Amino acid sequence: MPEISIIIPVYNNEKYLSSCLDSVLAQTFKDWEAICVDDGSTDGSGEVLARYAARDPRVRVMTQVNAGTSAARNAGLDVATAPLIMFCDGDDWYEPTMCEKMHSAMKDGIDMAVCGVREVMAKTCQQSSMGKYFRIPVEGEVAVTDELLLLRDCCVWNKIYRREIIEQKNLRFPEGLRYLHLQPY
Repeated sequence: MPEISIIIPVYNNEKYLSSCLDSVLAQTFKDWEAICVDDGSTDGSGEVLARYAARDPRVRVMTQVNAGTSAARNAGLDVATAPLIMFCDGDDWYEPTMCEKMHSAMKDGIDMAVCGVREVMAKTCQQSSMGKYFRIPVEGEVAVTDELLLLRDCCVWNKIYRREIIEQKNLRFPEGLRYLHLQPY
């Protein structure tokens, strides 16, 4: 069983998907599985996923009728096998040490760790600090409260979660919404 399940919802991400999957394959931490959920893509995303799954057995592909990002993430959660869960969108990528650093942060029973992000604009390759999404500077270990979760940010792709907590709290993504927090289902 892998240490980290990386859930990747995919919908018409053909243009960026190879960069995303290459970044996962290039991780310095190698004990992961990537669960790619093709959410009814109508472009060449399915073919890209098939190539990567044939190349590396850690890349698992699921397909479903288009139901949205939340449904795709929930489908990935349903089949994840690792004790730790991460998310990566099909048009994003991880720095090479992302999984290693996030795994290291989950010591001593930590339930969730958060890392910084960079936004890269496709046309200009300019980077921003994503300050509009990450307003509260938090460093070190702090208790996760509902208030902190609501104020911190609305993204799941810069976090690692202990699967046990997701299961205990029956956390799922509400379907049909955008920019979601994990919430009790």
